[in-house]
Amino acid sequence: MTNNRPMVYVVDDEESVRSSLSWLLGAVDIPVKTFPSAEAFLEDVEPSASGLLLLDVRMPGTMSGLDFLEKHVPADCAMPVVILTAHADVPMAVKAMKHGARNLLEKPVQPENLIRVAKDILEEEELEGRNRLERLDLIARLETLTPREKEVMELLLEGRTNRDVGLALGISPRTVEVHRSRILGKTMTEGVTDLLYQLTRHDIKEY
Repeated sequence: MTNNRPMVYVVDDEESVRSSLSWLLGAVDIPVKTFPSAEAFLEDVEPSASGLLLLDVRMPGTMSGLDFLEKHVPADCAMPVVILTAHADVPMAVKAMKHGARNLLEKPVQPENLIRVAKDILEEEELEGRNRLERLDLIARLETLTPREKEVMELLLEGRTNRDVGLALGISPRTVEVHRSRILGKTMTEGVTDLLYQLTRHDIKEY
């Protein structure tokens, strides 16, 4: 991906559609990669790839967009999917949304609408990507704590004072303070309150 930014993947059997969408999104500095079929997309893109998939609903001779949604989202494609169709109807829209489509755009696609939808979803993906990396980084830092430091941390997170923690573990308050300092250093947090906030924010319940 360009500069590790989330990318838009266009899957459409019509070359003219792929070219026009690629040009339109590229004109506003959104990286794009195109595919003539869902099968080609699956062969080239990793399931964990981040970005947005613009998927044509009807592709004669290949897997349809609805088939793709039903069989490959989210197992083989975890990114958000927006359906493209020239023949929108309520039952099809309901089915697409039921199987995980984020939105449905009618062809010919209105440029302003497509750009707005793409930018909004890509911004969400970029934020979620940063949050995932931050969560993994915090988990890795927690794994560097010693068993004793984890015991101290659990009690501190309960709101106990150094004295109470020391009494519970049979160590001095000064030793608790040393452990506290090491815990905050290893987790790169500013205090017990900040550590609790980061654990809660990233939904980390076991350490």
